[in-house]
Amino acid sequence: MGASTKVWGNMPAWGKLLGRENMTIKTTALISTALLATLAACGGGGGGQLGGPIEITPAEEGTRSFAAKADGSTQDAGGALSAGSTLTARKVAAVGQLLNYNNGKTGATDAAVSIKKNAQGGHDVTINGKVMKFTAADRLVEADGTFGYNIEDDAKGVYSSVFNYTGDLDDLLNPGHGYAEVLSIQTNKLGADNADTAAFAVVGTETADAALKGMPTATYKGNARLNVTPNTGFVDNGTSRIKVRSAMTMTADFGKGEVSGKLTGITAQQPGSAARESLPGSVLLNTAKFNNNGFKGSVSADAAFADNSGLTVGSGTYGGAFYGPAANEVAGGLTFTGTAEGGTALNGIGYFQGGKQ
Repeated sequence: MGASTKVWGNMPAWGKLLGRENMTIKTTALISTALLATLAACGGGGGGQLGGPIEITPAEEGTRSFAAKADGSTQDAGGALSAGSTLTARKVAAVGQLLNYNNGKTGATDAAVSIKKNAQGGHDVTINGKVMKFTAADRLVEADGTFGYNIEDDAKGVYSSVFNYTGDLDDLLNPGHGYAEVLSIQTNKLGADNADTAAFAVVGTETADAALKGMPTATYKGNARLNVTPNTGFVDNGTSRIKVRSAMTMTADFGKGEVSGKLTGITAQQPGSAARESLPGSVLLNTAKFNNNGFKGSVSADAAFADNSGLTVGSGTYGGAFYGPAANEVAGGLTFTGTAEGGTALNGIGYFQGGKQ
């Protein structure tokens, strides 16, 4: 994979980045862009069953919530939460990253995420066994319009944040706002050496497995984001993270049990810069098979993106599921590992989401 135009080549020297003191909920909220880094990959990875039908264990099966109810009614994410349900992200639709502010190292980690409404006007969000209790008083709205919760207690060394990347937080409390919601999460004291854990996770009410095969082929359109950080020399999100965004299209052939897609209109925003650079070309979401609701496949770059991304090597995955009674929405997570020109090793997490056309 070649790289002639150094689109990513103007990254600052990672080892000279500033400290964590300016880290806020705003910087953590942008973690969702990390998922797009996965899309910058030059070849699919994962091996084994990557691209083949996934397994749903009995334990995971017991946590699933479906849009179609036995009485013929339907329920979306906000409706399920407002009725008292706990929504758990599917394994294929949750991705995690460790951000170590002590030694500057970052890397992939598992992310087990669930959310439920609480009696304090907010939500309890659980990630990898840690329960974060957010009340109405913990809400904030960033200048860019993202809606989330933030808790910082310097005396106790506690930091937690959750953002809804699909809409207002009220969308998680009231019905009528969509079947899938994308959460961006960051909290500390979960990883080794007190590293922060960041994650993107899709929660919602799914399409029933049995309903998929009878559906006609469908096209989905939406967007994707990816947050990319260096493996070493990380300081904070505001100074060490590349934010990647794109449009997303996906085709689902339910009869064949196959899904594939493409990321186009890709832009990258360097740390500390307000400008967004366009990256020529596109990233392919390679064909993944499914025999129930859930899929996981590899990503690869076309020639134009490979020549202009500034990556010398890379790999990534995409994984997700269909939401709504008739597969009305699709959403999931992205992962990425790669090496930039000059030898900087990178990793990232992100998400994609779209509606049926």
